[in-house]
Amino acid sequence: MALAHRTTTEDVEDFLTSRFVKRHRRSLGPPYGSRMLFLIDDLASPVPDTFGAQRPHQLLRQIVEYGGFFERSRFQFIHVEDTSTVLAGATDVAGTKTDMRLLRHFNILFQDEFSSEDKKHIFTQVVRGTWARSLPALHSCSEDIIEATVAAYERITAHLLPTPLKCHYTFTTRDISRALEVMLMADTSKLKTKADIARLWLHEMQRQFGDRLVSIEDRKWTERMLVKQISATLKLKDELADCVCSQIMFGDFAQMGSSKSYSEILASEEEMNEVLTRQGLIICYLPGVVHLPEQQ
Repeated sequence: MALAHRTTTEDVEDFLTSRFVKRHRRSLGPPYGSRMLFLIDDLASPVPDTFGAQRPHQLLRQIVEYGGFFERSRFQFIHVEDTSTVLAGATDVAGTKTDMRLLRHFNILFQDEFSSEDKKHIFTQVVRGTWARSLPALHSCSEDIIEATVAAYERITAHLLPTPLKCHYTFTTRDISRALEVMLMADTSKLKTKADIARLWLHEMQRQFGDRLVSIEDRKWTERMLVKQISATLKLKDELADCVCSQIMFGDFAQMGSSKSYSEILASEEEMNEVLTRQGLIICYLPGVVHLPEQQ
């Protein structure tokens, strides 16, 4: 189970009851003869309440310490049997520390930051395996794409550091994974040249990293760095000379019908407004009133 900012104790309880089987009247657990590993990811995500407590953590502590939890409907204690719990995530995020009353029940292991070579090796295997089947002509670009991605990620994490006004400038390797995941969803029949792959890469990197930036200077620096990085890695000379990252757009919403493909949208501003209006994706704002376009 992955915790989020708005995860509540009710969410944790519902997750448990949906995954376990009812053994007795007041006990839950995996099927008889087996054990279950209960993995909690993003441990530090829940927002503390007024008193500084992260309530999902208190429910987890109760399960680990007392072997169960109190059902919220009938206030009966439900035993959780044959289950081991593993926690994953940072223990200190944005000044919020995980309660030691929960952590004291666990053996704590710390994972160092992966080296550049480790990141390249991990993500290269993912991209190479997919593009080898769907994009054999440009299969050799997979290693270059990963090299550019890791290099850009390391430059972003070194230059765009979190500050009190930019506390959300926290980037992880999960951002790399999300960018590559969407790239692998693209219609490979539309990727004919290295420049096409470079434009797809610029779009996804902008969505994962550039959209978080709140400063104009940070956005301009990121755009220049991304264009320079991918041009140097793929050895593109003039293909991206006049490229503006904010004007590159990929998606499937501009296509009509049931068969849609994730590809670059080449349309003028007027054509894009017409497409968005037809799809009902434009919201017109007036003071105090929100008007949705009429559906034809």
